[in-house]
Amino acid sequence: MKKICVIGAFDFEKMSTGGQPVKTRELFYALGKKYGTTNICYVETIGWKNHPVQLLRQIKKCARNADKIIMLPASNGLGIFARLLAYYKRKYNISVYYDVIGGWLPEIVQQKKQLFTPLSTFDGIWVETTSMKNNLETIGFRNVTVVPNFKHLNVLEKCELKTEISYPLKVCTFSRVMKEKGIEDAVQVVEDLNRRYNRNMLHLDVFGQIDESFKERFEELQNTHKDCMTYCGVVPPNKSVETIKFYFALLFPTRFYTEGIPGTLIDAYSAGVPVISSRWENAEDVFVENVTGWSYEFDNYEDFLLVFDKAVMNPDEFVKMKQSALGVAKRYKPEEVIKQIDLLMFGAE
Repeated sequence: MKKICVIGAFDFEKMSTGGQPVKTRELFYALGKKYGTTNICYVETIGWKNHPVQLLRQIKKCARNADKIIMLPASNGLGIFARLLAYYKRKYNISVYYDVIGGWLPEIVQQKKQLFTPLSTFDGIWVETTSMKNNLETIGFRNVTVVPNFKHLNVLEKCELKTEISYPLKVCTFSRVMKEKGIEDAVQVVEDLNRRYNRNMLHLDVFGQIDESFKERFEELQNTHKDCMTYCGVVPPNKSVETIKFYFALLFPTRFYTEGIPGTLIDAYSAGVPVISSRWENAEDVFVENVTGWSYEFDNYEDFLLVFDKAVMNPDEFVKMKQSALGVAKRYKPEEVIKQIDLLMFGAE
């Protein structure tokens, strides 16, 4: 069996729940299950700027001993890792792949045109959405494939769905707690609808790590919205389904227009919970209108309010999507996506 090395931000020490470390760990676990843990190695990139020489030595060792390398860098390390791995690809005749996290790569490549040459030599660039693939091919790339995000979760059975409707309707957010994820919008929309109906119609539970830049503002929100919002802390990734399954809806009011396939939506679908989401650039790749939930125009608070009000006024209609959300969740199971990755890496051998 050939050796595969994964380079990325694993954060095994703290097991942080951000999109980057979760996706990196999920890939590592899935590869180990498919090919055997003895055939998979990894290089941790968290804090690499504090020990760059050590990291370079690890990557060189990886390139000399592995047959295939998969990198998942953050944007601030992309240039260095891309050029370094393009060099080792030529020197050691190895296969190199870039598994992209999020939806920002086309924009970065257009800003930093020097990235095109090393990345175009890679054996594959795996992106999460069709629009990303189209955008990169417009720039000139010919090595791009859509590989969905995935998570190892226990998808609920139909008989486990929570379909009871009781008030206040409980909704949640399950992402980083920051302005760009639309947390303020989520709090405000719950507050506004409660005022509209002059009763506690809704209650919002906020899950996730609080971004440093948002801590002060979030404390203000907690103090001024105690009656309709509760901060519930950080939930381990493997506990997401059993946490979310009790909610009427998951809110995803992201202000990141270039989101990829957010893991939190996979969590919600696996728990059989429909989503009320903004329509970011790549939404159609993971969000199915009237199947996995209802969406509103990106960065349009009034439309968010309108769509959410529709769900509140038609709870039975909204809850009907629980079962169809489960069906969509199966597309993002590790074993399904790893089949595609296996074909991309070994199909021609």
